[in-house]
Amino acid sequence: MADLDLVRGQEASREVRSHPDTDGRIGRAGAGGCTRADVGSCTGDDGAAGLRPTSPDTAIVTRGGRAASPPTETNHQPDLGDATSEVSPSGILHGSGILYGCGSGPKVMGVLPVPPAAVDSDGDCRYFSRVAMPRSAPRMVQVASEYSMMVSRDVEGGVWVWGTGAGVATPTLVTSFPSPSKCVGCAAAASFAVAVLDDGSIFGIGDKAPGRALDERGSALRGVPRDQRPTRGAGPRASASPAPRVTQLSFETADHAAAVAVDASQKTVLIRTADGALWGCGDPITSGVDRPASAVGVLSQIHDSNGLPLDCVTAFSVGSIHAAAVRSDGSVWVWGNGVSGNHGLGKRIKLVKHPRRVPGFGLDDGVIAVTVGCTKGSPNPKQIHTKAGWSPGQEGPRTHVVDSSGALWIAGTSHKGQAADHLYKTLSPQIDHLCFYRVGGPAVLDPGAPKVFIGAAEYFRVNPNTAAQRLGMAKPEDFGAGGDRTTGYLTSAKIVQSTPAHIHSMALSADGRLFTWGCGSNGRCGLAAILQIQGGKKRTMKCYVHSPSAVETLDGKRVVSAAVGKWWTWAIVDE
Repeated sequence: MADLDLVRGQEASREVRSHPDTDGRIGRAGAGGCTRADVGSCTGDDGAAGLRPTSPDTAIVTRGGRAASPPTETNHQPDLGDATSEVSPSGILHGSGILYGCGSGPKVMGVLPVPPAAVDSDGDCRYFSRVAMPRSAPRMVQVASEYSMMVSRDVEGGVWVWGTGAGVATPTLVTSFPSPSKCVGCAAAASFAVAVLDDGSIFGIGDKAPGRALDERGSALRGVPRDQRPTRGAGPRASASPAPRVTQLSFETADHAAAVAVDASQKTVLIRTADGALWGCGDPITSGVDRPASAVGVLSQIHDSNGLPLDCVTAFSVGSIHAAAVRSDGSVWVWGNGVSGNHGLGKRIKLVKHPRRVPGFGLDDGVIAVTVGCTKGSPNPKQIHTKAGWSPGQEGPRTHVVDSSGALWIAGTSHKGQAADHLYKTLSPQIDHLCFYRVGGPAVLDPGAPKVFIGAAEYFRVNPNTAAQRLGMAKPEDFGAGGDRTTGYLTSAKIVQSTPAHIHSMALSADGRLFTWGCGSNGRCGLAAILQIQGGKKRTMKCYVHSPSAVETLDGKRVVSAAVGKWWTWAIVDE
């Protein structure tokens, strides 16, 4: 579809630049993608053309003679240093922990799987609390969440699911995978989960999962009506909840490498294979392929806008209405719906059908992308409609990119503080970032707004040093510094993972600190600071958090992985 005209005013005035400069934005048409010399250059084996990503995700290992990868791609298991990110002989990343969560209970089978004392009268868990797991449950290494589905992977390669999409309220072990295969990566879509096993096979979990259904022995049920399929029994490690339905996904052709990493959102599934190629199925808007939505469960290889295979992929993410990938040269490629500027291409584009390169990222442009995240849990984002037509969004579409220096870049909606670009609470100016904005850069100012702090910035009232630490700054003077009034947010924190959801976001630093921001309703941010004003009344949680804020209840704990869904935030804590 045709590109939409640039909106007038403040958004249209943002120039496309070759490098990040004093305005903290990025963008210029650059060279092409990674060098397609061979698989080695994609995976960093020969040290030639490709970037060596900081995550071990691209290191290819073998199990039983078949190509496979470490357990997850960089979006879900970030590089947290040598002690936590090395690949063990079993293929599991060192760095595991206990699962914590916060957010809305009524949105998940009527109850959040946390201790009753952690839930308020509305059924919400406002602070991070331990998720109730069976006593025999191993430690977790990965968690993913979306609209009504949650999934977690344990150190033994087991997969646990819960939520409305899974049909169970508490984490339940999936026992229908072929034995003795182990899960090396998992993802959550709107109402189903997907798991990649160490033999390269791919399975869906949930009543709405794509692919062919399996019986209790892990065999595909061909042509058997769902109401006539046998009921699967629960294994010895599973909870007492009913076993979720399991399906198997397949590739369109037999000529493909083993699946090694997965992400999912809404009805779309993206798979990366061991040779760095990216495959998709599901919604044509986000899957990057032309196959119709009805052909779910069959993966086709994704090609860029020039018809070339999107290869050398090191990290990728699919959101509710758009998707993105990082290649081994540090370049960023986007596709899907971009009406909120969430592509970062400098203008609103209603549909980018096939991956298109974002100017400004890559070896030739000076900013090396490492990980990427796209908004999940927001399939129908609201927009403020004006006479100008397409106008700033109220919720949803954003793309987060973490570069090799640990800086965070955001394109798309900034309403409710979602772009982390405000010094104070304000509902205006309502803009979308059409080019990528570097968090910690110049603030978007509203001269008429009162100077009201929300989130960790509230600590400026009590102790400026505490405020700076919780905002990821080196010193309090960084806040609003310089003639361009830079925010200073996260400038002293090396970010390794960041993902946006419906109206809130999270970022994880290399030292294990978890930052959240955006709308705090239903306790989805897990922050204490937003309850400190107005006598700690819960209604103040409706006030958005304009500043990335370190979660107080996780002080002294090391978070090794985290995820956000529409109403929740989940964290794996090493304790």
